[in-house]
Amino acid sequence: MHAPSPLIISVHIPKTAGSSFRDLLIRQFGGRACLDYDQKPLRHRSDGTPIPAVAVPQDADCAVLHGHFVADRVQLPAGIEPRYAVWLRHPVERVLSHYFFWRREPYLDQPLCRRLIEQDLSAEAFAADPAMRDLQRFFLGDLPAAGLAFVGITERFAESIERFNATFGTELQGTVTANANPEQSDGGYRRLIGERAYEAIAALNPNDMALYEAMRRSYA
Repeated sequence: MHAPSPLIISVHIPKTAGSSFRDLLIRQFGGRACLDYDQKPLRHRSDGTPIPAVAVPQDADCAVLHGHFVADRVQLPAGIEPRYAVWLRHPVERVLSHYFFWRREPYLDQPLCRRLIEQDLSAEAFAADPAMRDLQRFFLGDLPAAGLAFVGITERFAESIERFNATFGTELQGTVTANANPEQSDGGYRRLIGERAYEAIAALNPNDMALYEAMRRSYA
């Protein structure tokens, strides 16, 4: 059975509630929620190796493709119309969530995670690594923001789910449940690392900050 047209291409940027969203997609689409986490773009970005393409087979029965991959590195069968979806998070909150997640659950196959653990990197040093800077824009590749059919805002998860349902005619329901930091304070990470460090990390991510602010304003 051929993949349907159009196909939702859901780019899972790390630490933007993509795991919780993945669970909702599986609940909605069942076996037609196709997952692909084999590209490992962050690993390739960290060690400077080429990022391979993700090829959707001609006979794949997918309503949605979700995973860690760069948006413009997905190869689709002829005649399939992609409709891109992505979740964004405040860039400083995202990178700090990534930092503390790897502190709790090290992924030692990731070069940057190994450096984090072996060198006991501070949050600022971790955020300053080139692999972490403007990571959300990196996951979109050359796809412009105007090419996105849906942009979810992690901090406005419920409202974003409503927008996704309106866009794609789905009936997703749920909240953020997967991989949440149990030690995060109610005020986010700003209190945890201090104002100076927080603003320094924001300055390391100008493209992500601009993208996030533009998309967040669309929810006003």
